[in-house]
Amino acid sequence: MRAAVALAVAACASGCASPSSRVPSRPAQPIAAPAAPPPIVPAASEGPLTFETATARFFVDAGTPAWLRDRVTTDVASSFGFYTARLGPVSSPKATVHLSFGTRPHGRSIGGEAHAGNVVVMRLELEPEAAGGKDVALDLAVDELVAHEAAHLWADPYVGGGKSLLWLHEGLPDAFALRALRAMGAMSDAQYRTAVSDAASECAMWLSDPRTDLSDLPPGHTRAAYVCGATVGLAVEAGFASAQPGADLLSYWLAVLARPVPPTATHAFFAPLTLIPAQRDAAAAADVVVSSREPHLDAMIRRALTEAGLRLGDRPSGPFPDAYEQHASVPAASALLPLACVAALAFDGDSEVLPRVALDGACPGLVKGDRLESLAGIPLGPKGATAWDAGYASCQSRRAVDVGVRGTTVTVPCDPAARARPAYFDVQGAP
Repeated sequence: MRAAVALAVAACASGCASPSSRVPSRPAQPIAAPAAPPPIVPAASEGPLTFETATARFFVDAGTPAWLRDRVTTDVASSFGFYTARLGPVSSPKATVHLSFGTRPHGRSIGGEAHAGNVVVMRLELEPEAAGGKDVALDLAVDELVAHEAAHLWADPYVGGGKSLLWLHEGLPDAFALRALRAMGAMSDAQYRTAVSDAASECAMWLSDPRTDLSDLPPGHTRAAYVCGATVGLAVEAGFASAQPGADLLSYWLAVLARPVPPTATHAFFAPLTLIPAQRDAAAAADVVVSSREPHLDAMIRRALTEAGLRLGDRPSGPFPDAYEQHASVPAASALLPLACVAALAFDGDSEVLPRVALDGACPGLVKGDRLESLAGIPLGPKGATAWDAGYASCQSRRAVDVGVRGTTVTVPCDPAARARPAYFDVQGAP
């Protein structure tokens, strides 16, 4: 599942797909993806709109705006074409795409999942202003969703959905999607660099918490698997390309699949990189990120990227990209509030931007049901990274932080080991 943008983002909480027996064949050489899908052929139906293209069968809610239906159809054709060209076709049956649409008073909810049998489900809820189809950021978010869910059809036959491999199960499709969008022209080189920088910097935020373990993420932390898996993919890609100019993550994945050990063994994913003497340190650092319980793994992800030959330009303070600001909210609360309070926070479907208190007595001054709206006077959600910085400064100066709840402010003591936000770093020279 790929989720992006706005104040409410729906993630796939129950696992986005199941392993199947689909084994795609590999083409002799890459070919260009089609620029556009074939014409839509509507089918008679009194229920959801149904139609079929050369790529997939579609079931679309009757109230779906025409622009959204057309964009998803085009994206499916383009992303399927790209993955087929690079990784070979998926086996039968023909893909089935379900697109559900609804409206909501505020914000946006964008999510989906892929299932065995080449079934892709996408769900979008948009505020009325966005439903008109005039939002460029929304267009890109839809593109990312389609490219991510489509990637599952190629990756899932080899990657299980267990908690210990969630970083690969979700991170690899996230990484594939960015490369597909850039190749398709839906994402510029500058947008691509921003996307990989956001992912790497956000991964560092999650891994700065010594309690975060990618093999067993707690509720509310599932997004770490997406961004850290995608960032590990960036590291192995860069190292692989240093030895094989022109190679990228998809060709690296084919090298993983060509080895006799299945990629469901974590170390097998790094095997092609360990065969390059100059990249063994990068492979070891990336392996530690996904398999170790060591504290301060944020430093290790930085090391994995730099060992692979990527240059990182630090940005110690804002302005930050919107997605990075938003997704900092949960790790900010984990970094600043007392451990007992953090343990009492709950999240709805692993997708809530704002955590809420689930137990009485765990957070001084807060009661069950309180939703954390701000830290140190800075709103969480749209300004999570800025709120983290302001909250940490408050912890340093007075060992307490003001938490906004119910339209008022409650002063909560900080965790004695409150952590500063890791610096945002710009990834430069990405393959």
